[in-house]
Amino acid sequence: VSGHCVAVRLTAENASDGWKPTVGNVTETSFQSSPQAWGYFSIRPPAEVHSFADSQFGHVFAVGKTRTAAVRAAIRAVSQVRIVGEIHTNITYVSELLGMQDFLENRVTTSWLDKLISEQMQLKPPSIESIAICGALLKGHLTIQELRAKLHKDYLWRNACPPPEAIGALVETKVDFIWNQISFSFEVFRHSPEIFTISANGTLAQAKLKVSPGGSFICSFGDNTCQFRYEKEPGDKIRMMLDGFVVMLEREKDPSKLEAPYGGKLVQYLVSDGAHVNKGDAYAEMEVMKMLFALPAPEAGVVSLLKPAGSFVNAGEALGRLALDDPSLVAKAKPFDGDLGNFEAPPEMIEPIPTTPLHEQYKYLVARTHNMLDGFVDNEDEVLQRLSALLLNPKVMSAEFDELIAGPGSKLPQAPRAALEQLHAQGNVHKHDCFGSLVLDALRAHEATLPDAAAVAAFRAAAEPVYSFGHKYESGMLDFSTSCIASFIEHFLLVERVYPDDRAELLGVYHLNEAHKDDVDTVLSRVLSHNQLERKVALILNALDFLGTFTHMNAAVFSLLQELSSLESVKHARVHRKAKQITASFNDNIAKHSKEEVMPYLRTLADASLSVGEELSLVTSISEKLNSCQPKLLSMLAHSDKALRRAVIKAAVLTWYGTSCAVKNLSVKTYLRKGKEKASVTWEYLAQSMDSSRSEPRFGVMLVFASMDDLEANFDDLCQLALAERPTNNDADTTAAATTATDAAPAPSPPPISISSSSSRSLGRPSTKNTPAALHVLVLGENSTLRDSGSKFGGQRAFRRSFAYAVMDESTTGKSYHKILNSKAAYLRSNDVAQVSVLLPTSTDASLGDDNLNYVSVFNFEAHHHFEENKLMRHILPPQATALELHRLSNFEVERCWFPDAPQVHVYLAVAKKQPLDTRFFVRLLAHSQEGRTVSGATQLLQPTSQLLQGFATLEQAIGDSRYKPTESNHIFVRYLAPLRITLQQAVKTLKATLTSCMPTINKLQATELELAIPLWDPSVPDADLDSTKPTQVRIICRLAPSLSIDAYEEVSSFVSSGTYPAAATTSPASVAAAAAIATTHTATITLKPILGKGATATAIAPYTLL
Repeated sequence: VSGHCVAVRLTAENASDGWKPTVGNVTETSFQSSPQAWGYFSIRPPAEVHSFADSQFGHVFAVGKTRTAAVRAAIRAVSQVRIVGEIHTNITYVSELLGMQDFLENRVTTSWLDKLISEQMQLKPPSIESIAICGALLKGHLTIQELRAKLHKDYLWRNACPPPEAIGALVETKVDFIWNQISFSFEVFRHSPEIFTISANGTLAQAKLKVSPGGSFICSFGDNTCQFRYEKEPGDKIRMMLDGFVVMLEREKDPSKLEAPYGGKLVQYLVSDGAHVNKGDAYAEMEVMKMLFALPAPEAGVVSLLKPAGSFVNAGEALGRLALDDPSLVAKAKPFDGDLGNFEAPPEMIEPIPTTPLHEQYKYLVARTHNMLDGFVDNEDEVLQRLSALLLNPKVMSAEFDELIAGPGSKLPQAPRAALEQLHAQGNVHKHDCFGSLVLDALRAHEATLPDAAAVAAFRAAAEPVYSFGHKYESGMLDFSTSCIASFIEHFLLVERVYPDDRAELLGVYHLNEAHKDDVDTVLSRVLSHNQLERKVALILNALDFLGTFTHMNAAVFSLLQELSSLESVKHARVHRKAKQITASFNDNIAKHSKEEVMPYLRTLADASLSVGEELSLVTSISEKLNSCQPKLLSMLAHSDKALRRAVIKAAVLTWYGTSCAVKNLSVKTYLRKGKEKASVTWEYLAQSMDSSRSEPRFGVMLVFASMDDLEANFDDLCQLALAERPTNNDADTTAAATTATDAAPAPSPPPISISSSSSRSLGRPSTKNTPAALHVLVLGENSTLRDSGSKFGGQRAFRRSFAYAVMDESTTGKSYHKILNSKAAYLRSNDVAQVSVLLPTSTDASLGDDNLNYVSVFNFEAHHHFEENKLMRHILPPQATALELHRLSNFEVERCWFPDAPQVHVYLAVAKKQPLDTRFFVRLLAHSQEGRTVSGATQLLQPTSQLLQGFATLEQAIGDSRYKPTESNHIFVRYLAPLRITLQQAVKTLKATLTSCMPTINKLQATELELAIPLWDPSVPDADLDSTKPTQVRIICRLAPSLSIDAYEEVSSFVSSGTYPAAATTSPASVAAAAAIATTHTATITLKPILGKGATATAIAPYTLL
C-alpha cells in the first residue's frame, strides 16, 4: 500500500458509560466496502456478543495518498457501519475522535486517549430535532402498546366492540413530555406499522421507526438514523439512551399534586383535611402487597384531600392537592416553539423522483393502499392518482427487468444469462405485450438441456426471482394490473364481509374472535380497519373506477363485484350501489360483446344458403353466446332488416328447442296490418318421451308485437293465420311412426295429449284433428295501457327496465296478460292451444336511464288452469322446465325469487307443506356451454365457472334479502346441457378439488347438497365417432355437510303411461324436453344406478324429502 492507512477497531463498549463492555444479540449489520475502505467482522447476524468474548467485533481500514485523505475515508466508512441489536458500540465516539484536529495533524501520543477519557470527553449531544422526533415516536409507540392491551382487556376478550374514538387513537394520537425543562407536545399519525408523521408548531416530519427483536429502536428520518433503547423509571420517567446519550423524558414537575405512587388500598390519612405539613412528613398510608407504605409530602404546604380513606386507587391517581408555602417551586417548562427540521420523507412516502425506479414506486404505492385498507391514515386520492399512471406503464416492467438482469440474472449460467440479455438488448420488454412469457421460454429452453432432475431443481432455485418475474408478467401488463386492483377489493372484503349488514355491527368482534382464536393482533387489526370504514369506502370507490380501464372484466372480478353488491350495511351503501352499477354494466358489456360475435353467423343464416342441418349445426355452435345476448337479439326484431330478422327468429327457436326436438318446417311470415309489418313464426317439432323411444308432434307458434296495444289489436287475426299452418293429427301420426326408435313390435300408441286435469276446472279433451299448439307471444315495446292506467311506474318499458319493478311489482305484468288471455280463452281452447308463454325482452338504453339489465321476463299461462299464470315457471322458457326438474319441489310451498341481474339463476324459497320449519332455498342452473370435446376442455368446464360463481352470489343475495325467510339448509342443482368428454373418475376428482377450494363460500351459504346432471362421453371414443355416440347420463350428488362426500349414478329411464306432468329430465339434455311446456299423459321414471361412492344405492329421482 502506498500512501497512508488508518485502522479502526469497532467494539461492543459503551463510550458514555466508562467504556463498559456490553453484551446481547445482534440482529443486523451493514457495511459497504469501497476502493478506499474495507473491513471485516467477527459476527454475522443473527449473532450474539457474550460475556466470554472479546469486545472487538470488527475492523475497518481506509487508505489515501495523504493522511488527511485516509482519515476522511475512514470517517466516511465508519459512519456507514450499521449495527442493530442489544449492544452499545464505540462507532459514534470513534467518529468524533477521527474528526479531531489533533488526530488529523498527527499530534497524538500513547497518553492522548487516556487524557481525553480522564477529561471525560463527552459525545456530542443529539440535536433537539432528533430528541423531539425520537421522543415523540417512543412515546407514541408506548401509548399505542398500552392502548392495544387496554382494548383487549376491556372489550375484545368479551366480544364487545370498543368505542370508535379509542380505536382511532391507534392511528392518530397525541403525546407530550418534558426534556431539559423544555415541554414538547405532538400529534402522531401512523401510515403503516412503521411509518409515522409527527406534527408540531405547524411543521411536519415523516420518520420510520423499526423495533428490533432485542428491544432496540431504529429511527430513520431524512439522512439521519438514530438508535435508542429505553427504561421506565419511578415517577413516570423514561430513560432513553439515544445514540449513547442519556435523554430523560419526564412529566411536568408539580409538587402541589399529591398522587399515589403505587396501585393499592388507601388505608388512612395521617393528617386532617386543611392541615399544614412540612417537606417529608407522612400524610397517608397505603397497603400494597400486604405491606404498609407511608406517603411523604414532597414540599411544605396545606393539604386538601380528595379521595376517601379505604379507597382502592391506581398508580398516578390524584389523592389531593398541596397549597405550597413557596409557589415558585412549581417548575414550569418552556414550550418547544421550534420546527421539526426539513427532512426528506422515507422512500415509501416520498414524491416520485427520477432516481427512484418505477417498479419501486409502484411497490410503495400498492403497499400504501393496502395499509389504508388496514385502517392506517394516508392520502388516498394522491396515492391512487400516482398509481394510475403506473398500472399499465411498460416502463415499470422494464425497470424491474433491468434490476433483475443486474442482480440475480447476472449469477445465472452463461446460456440463460445470454438469452435474457439478448431479450433485453432487442427491446422486447417494450415491444412485446407478453414479455414475461418470453422470459419463461428462455428459462425452460435451458432446463431442457440439463442432464437430470437434480440439475433442473438447482437451476430453478438459483433463477427463482427470474421465474417469479416471468409468471408475474406472463400475460402482459393488463393481467398484472387486474390482479393489483382485485387485491384491493379482496382486502376490503376480507374485513367487511364480517359486517354484511347493520345487525352485524354488534356481532363483528364475536365473528372475528371465532375466526381468529388466540390471535389478538389479527382481531384488533380487523377492528381497526372497520373503524376507518369511511376512508376505506372513499378509497374503494376510486379503485372501482379503475375496473374496465386498467383491468380485465373476468369471472374473478365479476365474483368480487357480486360480493360487494351483497353488502347491505348503511355504511356500505355507496360501495353497494357502485358495485351493482358496474356489475350490470359488466353484464351489458358481455351481452354487447356476444352480440357482436354472433352477428356474422346470423348474417350467414340470413343468406338462406344453408341446409336445415347446417343451420342447426351453426346455431348449436354459438348457443352459449346466443343465450348471453338473447334480450338484445330479440329487441332487433323491431327494427332489423327482413333477412336478419328471419335469422334472429330462426336462431331463437333453434336455441330454445334444441337439436333433439327435430324442429322442421320453420316458417317466418310477414303480414301488413294498418301499414305496419307483423311477424308470425311457426314450426313443427317432436316432444320426445323420457327414454327417447317415442316422440309426439307439437306445433309451435310465435307472434311478435310492438306493444300490448298492438297485441290486443292484432292478436286474433295473426293467431288465426298462424294456427292455420298447423298440420292435422293424421300428418303427425305419420311423423311419429317414422321416428319410432326401435324396429321391434311397438308399444301401444299413447293416447292424444290431454289439456285436462282431474280438478273441477277440467276443460275437456282437445280435438283429435289438430296437433296441440304451444303459443309464444313476444312483446317488444311500450305498454300504453299500463302507462295510461296511472301506474306510478309509468309505461311498461320503464316499468320493466326498473330493478324495483323486477323485484317488487312483476306480478302486475302477469295479471295484465292473464286478463288479456282470459278474454280470448274460448278461442284458444277451441284451437287446441295448450299453453301461452309471454316473453318480454329487456335490453339496455342508457339514454332512458336504464339499469343496464339484460334479461327476458317470461310468464307462462296454461289452458287447463283457465290461462292463469304458472308462477313456478315464471321467467323460465317452456323447454327448460323439465331440465330444471321443478316437479321435485312438490313437497314444498314454493316462491320464485327473482333477481334480474342474474336471469340464468333460478332460485326458489321452499317451505315444507307438512313441516313449516323446514325452509330451504333451491337454486337451479342450466350450464349453457360448448361441448367439452377434450379432457382438458371438459376439466375446465367442471371448474368454478362464471355461471356457478354467479349461482353462489345469487344464493348469497337471496339469503341476505329481508323479503325471504331465513334458511338453514340450501340445495344447488346444475344441469350441463352439452356433453363432456371425460371419465367419471376424472370428473369426480375435478369436482372434489373445486368444492374444496370453494368450501368457505359453501359453508357461508349453508349449502348442504350440490347435485349435477352431466352427459359424459367416454374419452376412448374416436373423434370421428363422437357425434354419433350417445353420451351417458350421470348424476353426481355431492353432500357438503357435515363433511364432503360424493356419490355418482347412471341415469336409467323407463317409460310409464300415467300422470299429467313430466316427472323428470330427459336423458338428452340437448333437447331440454320441449314437451315440458305442455301437459302430457306420458311420463318417465328415471332410476339412478350407483356406479361410484360409498353407500350409494339404486333409487329413483323423486321429490325432495323433508328434513
